[in-house]
Amino acid sequence: MIKRLFIIILFIFICSSSFAQFNLRDTPIVEAVKKASPSVVNISSEKIVKTSPFLFFETHPFEDFFKDFFDLFPEFESREKSLGSGVIIDKNGYILTNEHVIASSTKIKITLIDKREFEAKLVGADPKFDIAVLKINSKNKLPVCKLGTSKDLMIGETVIAIGNPFGLSNTVTVGVISALHRSIKVDNKIYDDFIQTDASINPGNSGGPLLNIKGEVIGINTAIYRGAIGIGFAIPIDRAIAIYKDIINFGEVQYPWIGIEIQPLTSKLKKYFKVEKGVIVTYVYKNSPAKKAKIEEGDIILEINDEKITSAEDYNFKISSFLKNTKQKFKILRDGKILNIFITPEVPPESLYQEVSWRRLGVKVKKITKGDISLYRLYTKEGVLIKKVRRGSYLWNIGVRVGDVIKEINNRKIKDLKTYKKLVFSIKKYSGVLINIQRGEFSYNLRLYLY
Repeated sequence: MIKRLFIIILFIFICSSSFAQFNLRDTPIVEAVKKASPSVVNISSEKIVKTSPFLFFETHPFEDFFKDFFDLFPEFESREKSLGSGVIIDKNGYILTNEHVIASSTKIKITLIDKREFEAKLVGADPKFDIAVLKINSKNKLPVCKLGTSKDLMIGETVIAIGNPFGLSNTVTVGVISALHRSIKVDNKIYDDFIQTDASINPGNSGGPLLNIKGEVIGINTAIYRGAIGIGFAIPIDRAIAIYKDIINFGEVQYPWIGIEIQPLTSKLKKYFKVEKGVIVTYVYKNSPAKKAKIEEGDIILEINDEKITSAEDYNFKISSFLKNTKQKFKILRDGKILNIFITPEVPPESLYQEVSWRRLGVKVKKITKGDISLYRLYTKEGVLIKKVRRGSYLWNIGVRVGDVIKEINNRKIKDLKTYKKLVFSIKKYSGVLINIQRGEFSYNLRLYLY
């Protein structure tokens, strides 16, 4: 009897030891990867690149001399392929990835971990936030990754990156959140509010998910910071989903506004207000979010979301990262008192486009009519016609006049007045803007810095 009891106890001990070892190996990280990896996809995109047969001469001292000769010969076309990652976030086949993964692509192929392949359709993309939305159609059920939130992330918490670095499918790397709200500058572009992690994120990882320990997506990885060792970045999932919803519902990202004009503080103003940094509010638009929050002309904006405002450029940079319907904290100085005011950005009302155009660009515009085409001898039906130019404005000083046509703003084509109404709100004073103007049969690109 004692012998049998001993054998039973020994058997239970062996089983429990094996079970304990099994549990030790089957960690939360392993479980998270099991949950998420089926929904992580490989993205293979293809684009056509045109190359001059005289590429050597394009950097030659006599480039201008040979240019007319170059134009007689056609450019070579070649197909360039790139690899990236993405994650399926909806049962209908919607995929989140980075915009730079599929930029200018003519063909996009999606491969799942189970080897199924699909041709993807580009639903929409936003270069500013580096987010793109793709869609695939499948008769069979698609794996979907569970979405988390980036609101409550903690520095030091474990994160998992899954992607296809260098074409190595479903590669898993693990690290921690190193920092939050990081801003980085890449190729003259500034990317704001990144999650920084020490999980390896290499070329090919771009567009893949950053997961928390529960296997939920908390960010979209991006490998735009070249040469970084031990530093990876991800776009917070809350921001990515807000952009995704705009693209799905409206076909584009709806950039919000708060409805004020500002100017930098001169040395005299700094001395008068006894401040070292900040910008002063010079105008508040009626019925704007700022007006509703009781911002007043003459207020000094010292901080936005607890970050100091050092210049007008700094102010423009901070507000460019705003998303609609998300509260933003403004620390202002008014009559010697420090106030904290919360402003909720909204989609700008089209009815104010003319006032914004006049204040920021110094022009008023109108829809192009058949009469305008005849009167001003226009060579285009697309764009908007300038009907008034403010004397002394930047455009007036460089020779822009009534009858000229604005065809593009920051490389975005203006098809009609409706397009202009949306784009004009993205123009900010004390910042650079690229405008394409057409006069007669000639068009000109004007790079302006608006004061």
